[in-house]
Amino acid sequence: MADSSPASAPHPPASASQRQAALHALLLGTAGPESIARFEALLAERGCPQNALYITHTARGRLLSSLVVPSPGRVGMLMRSPMQSQSDAPDAAAVAQAATAAAFAHGLQLVQALVSPDDALGQAILRRAGLRDLATLYTLERTLPRRVPPPPSHDKITLIPCLQLPDDRVATVLEATYEGTADCPGLRGLRTAQDTLHGHRSSGTPIDAAWCLVHAQGEDVGVLLVAEHGASADLVYTGLTPAWRGKGIGHWLMQAMLHRLHTHGASRIRLCVDAQNAPALQLYRRHGLQRTAASRALIATPQ
Repeated sequence: MADSSPASAPHPPASASQRQAALHALLLGTAGPESIARFEALLAERGCPQNALYITHTARGRLLSSLVVPSPGRVGMLMRSPMQSQSDAPDAAAVAQAATAAAFAHGLQLVQALVSPDDALGQAILRRAGLRDLATLYTLERTLPRRVPPPPSHDKITLIPCLQLPDDRVATVLEATYEGTADCPGLRGLRTAQDTLHGHRSSGTPIDAAWCLVHAQGEDVGVLLVAEHGASADLVYTGLTPAWRGKGIGHWLMQAMLHRLHTHGASRIRLCVDAQNAPALQLYRRHGLQRTAASRALIATPQ
């Protein structure tokens, strides 16, 4: 990306009509008044301030907008309106940087953005806006068969539903599973485990039978967190503490999860995984999950 200056300084919209135009651009230029109103309602529900939306105009007068949509756990997703020309790149980076700074001023601790792995310009814009590379993420999915047998009995491992357990207990083992993890290791230490757990819990409707602590020999050694979206289920997160990895427990957990989801009535399972996490990819593919999409994740944290 050429190292040129933006045409104008980004700023929040100065009028209601300008805000409508900015949101219209942000929603890919296809949203009508009803869609914009629903999006505004979502922003209000998430506690997104009115001045979190930023706009700028290119030298040719084109409107660009950017906004970080907050989620529970003090995290937000950066949205950007599409460019019409590569010459808009400096302005696109400037307005994304302004929206990211506003998000941190409003208390967020992590801003993330997803782009296509093939979108080199989009990645360059985000880096210029202050984000850094985290990982390439693969989306894996599979349809559940009509019959899913239960896992064999395990003399060491039990699953304890944890929705009603104290958050501190769950957060403690969640934090312990991050040690030496191969799944997005760059996220470790950026937020508290309580914030991360809050974010996980808001990612869908937790399935009680598949939202569990992994318990072995009198101690909590891992977590299995699955949420539902209609007839589908998302594996939000699973992990084991270092001492319990490499013992075949992941295979047993997958068997138990698929059986419990089938019993719950889910018809499909979906997850995202770091493309560099070879052990996890091997495990998931062993259980029939196939890659359906890929994205490049970039993140920013307060300075």
